[in-house]
Amino acid sequence: MEQLKQWQSENQTPLEVDPYYSVDPDGSIATKTYFESYLGQLQETEHTIKDYYSDAYNEAVSAPINSLAFISGKYLCDWSNYFDPSMPAKERQWTHHQLRAMLTDTHVALNDPYALAASGGPKTVEQMDKIARQAVKDKLDSLIKECQASTVN
Repeated sequence: MEQLKQWQSENQTPLEVDPYYSVDPDGSIATKTYFESYLGQLQETEHTIKDYYSDAYNEAVSAPINSLAFISGKYLCDWSNYFDPSMPAKERQWTHHQLRAMLTDTHVALNDPYALAASGGPKTVEQMDKIARQAVKDKLDSLIKECQASTVN
């Protein structure tokens, strides 16, 4: 019996107490905070992209021909009177793709290297996850501080 007790004590993994359990026992605050942060990052990225292309979008909307035909002529067809040869080919493709999405009210691509270059480029899933996890930690830490402050008073 003594050997069994010794074996159990040696092979027992120590239990970790979740410091956030007292303020978020079911994890709902953490889940909500995580997804709000993650979604907020995606919305911010979309807004940055749309802002980047806003002048080109306004030009396409006010073009003398159909907007979709205009952007095709300007960014894809080198024989068009509207063609813009000053842009590198890849950038023209991205511009056409994003403007087409904006004009047809569909989703822009969130990994646009040109529109996001000024903000450090597109974020990876891992980077957005890390930011969202930090937001959860910050939120739960602030709740713990609030609880501690209210018990002191």
